[in-house]
Amino acid sequence: MFFGGTLAGTLIGGTLAAEIFYPATLAAGAALALAGLVPARYLPDAREPRRAAVSLRPLFSNPRFLALVLLAAIPSRLVIGAFLYYLVPLHLHDHGFPANRIGWVLMVYGLVLVLLATPIARQIDRRNRPFTFTLLGLLGSALAMALIPLGGGGFAVAVAAVATLGLAQALGMAPQVTLLFRATEREMAQAGRARL
Repeated sequence: MFFGGTLAGTLIGGTLAAEIFYPATLAAGAALALAGLVPARYLPDAREPRRAAVSLRPLFSNPRFLALVLLAAIPSRLVIGAFLYYLVPLHLHDHGFPANRIGWVLMVYGLVLVLLATPIARQIDRRNRPFTFTLLGLLGSALAMALIPLGGGGFAVAVAAVATLGLAQALGMAPQVTLLFRATEREMAQAGRARL
């Protein structure tokens, strides 16, 4: 579902912005979000009984957990938000590309993930080296961000950077979950996996 939204959302949003301009596009997005509340109102209440709060102190005193979160998980998400969805569109806009073409470029990220995430995750599981693949993903993300300034900018370089970022995220995201489970085995045994 996320990948489908990434593919369709960036393309549709870019096309709408080019045709009806940004304020109307944002208003259409807000209307869709509000429309989603209507069916949500009629969903059955499936809340679990309230449980006692779990202390997060053991997690924050776990150096492996902190290293994973601060050096891999947060930087990976920042790259997506800051580079992919902010800097790349600004770069392309500065080069005179219309919003619909910018949407096409951003769609490359989701397309690469759709095509490669599952096969790469299977290979990662077979090799059982999550740290190596997390590191490769982080290095690939750094390469993706370096491509635009090193490649001189422009449309083709932006497409290559976005595709490289998609590959890097496909390499680095799945093994982070494995590393998380390994780093927090003791905490999950005490509090339960679902609660942490």
